[in-house]
Amino acid sequence: MALAIVAVLTGAAAADAAKETAAREAYDLLMAELQKGRNTTPMDQLIIKAEEGLKGVIETYPGTVASGSAMVMLGQIFSQIGRGADAKEMLNKYIVGTFPKEPSEEGMAWMALANANLSEDDFAGAEKALKNGLAVKGLDPQMKQSAEGMLARLDTIKKLKIGAEALDFKTTDIAGKAISPSDYRGKVVLIDFWATWCAPCRAEMPNVKEIYAAYNGKGFDIIGISMDNNRGAFDSYLKEQDMKWRQIYDGKGWQAEIGQLYAVSSIPSTFLVDKKGRIRHKNLRGDELKKAVEKLLKE
Repeated sequence: MALAIVAVLTGAAAADAAKETAAREAYDLLMAELQKGRNTTPMDQLIIKAEEGLKGVIETYPGTVASGSAMVMLGQIFSQIGRGADAKEMLNKYIVGTFPKEPSEEGMAWMALANANLSEDDFAGAEKALKNGLAVKGLDPQMKQSAEGMLARLDTIKKLKIGAEALDFKTTDIAGKAISPSDYRGKVVLIDFWATWCAPCRAEMPNVKEIYAAYNGKGFDIIGISMDNNRGAFDSYLKEQDMKWRQIYDGKGWQAEIGQLYAVSSIPSTFLVDKKGRIRHKNLRGDELKKAVEKLLKE
């Protein structure tokens, strides 16, 4: 009898190991395909492919470490494209999952959940997520530093809630001309933190250009703030996209001074400001951004 039990347990362990291997191979293959497609596939199609593929891994290989990786990745994608509710649902599914969790991935999940909460001005939820992330045993030192920095910036982030006045700054654009949000009083302005390497930023760019072309002559403008640190890539992308609005670039990447002022920890990060300089919307995309601009212009 004892030998029979051992045989059953051994067989189950082997089956679990085979399932884990198959799941990891499927996940890694999908990630490689998505990475390869970044330069050849339109971003909206790539996001659809990512969502379908990641959900496929989750549903086909439930309970595996790789399914957890897929949940975290999908939660991050949802957060970056403005689907906060979907992001929180997916990330919470990962957090309560009973499968083994790698410290770096678990920390990443809490960070992404904090960002999703911040997009909805849920500061208490963001603070809780960050503290839970910092409590993960074996957390990567760099991620720990990032979470601590984000926690320290919460007071600043709270100043950027809906209805608050946009934080002012004075700097120069890439043409060397002085620029400040206060210069745009009387206009509806999109303060847009972005980078050339940011896939969701690229995906949204056609929509942003279309809105700018349609409403710039009616009182709408954009202040672009680059989080790049490669001036060649930045200049090439501006020329390729023929972006008409003014841009700010200091070459410091994530340490960009205005990015620090606005406590930016993920991109795209946008603030839609009304004619009186108040923040009215954050991180809108697509048709939602267009409708919001139209409405604010009528005020």
